[in-house]
Amino acid sequence: MTKIPHDQLAKEFLQELLTPLGTVERSFEVPGEPRFIDVWFRPHPPFGITQPLTLLERITITPCSFECFHHPPSRQEIRDGLLKLLWVHSEEVRKDQSIVDDQLPMLWVLASSISQPILVEGKGEISPQWLPGIYFCGNLFKTVLVVIQELPQTEETLWLRILGSGKTQEQAVQEVLAMPETEPILDFS
Repeated sequence: MTKIPHDQLAKEFLQELLTPLGTVERSFEVPGEPRFIDVWFRPHPPFGITQPLTLLERITITPCSFECFHHPPSRQEIRDGLLKLLWVHSEEVRKDQSIVDDQLPMLWVLASSISQPILVEGKGEISPQWLPGIYFCGNLFKTVLVVIQELPQTEETLWLRILGSGKTQEQAVQEVLAMPETEPILDFS
């Protein structure tokens, strides 16, 4: 369990946002030396929603794990998240030998910023089907680095920008406070 305020906030925030969409487990334990995935998410069957309204909903159409960082994550912190994801993959395959690669969960590293050397070393590439600030690190490792400060300032990215820092986070909070209560994006039911 963590005592880092942003980490705790991110876990609680994602749990509240994702609970209507599926099963959420905070601090999901990985066997062996005690390791915990920040947030483990499995959508309610049938997987996904018909019309994702937000980037977070689009991300959670399939099972995934989230590792959240208020600071730029180090190489080792990203590797630790990947290690936990690979354990989950191993367990999924053990339970169901017929599972196809596309059904295995993704790791989404959510960080206010990520250093350019790490993006280069991780082979992070922006996909034309996704927004700027979202770097796919090849399909082999099923890892995506989300640089929150690079996300466009749109309603679609609002919930992730709240997990940012500095002006990015302040702007997102102001956007939420300015919304009427009837706004669909505020409906968590």
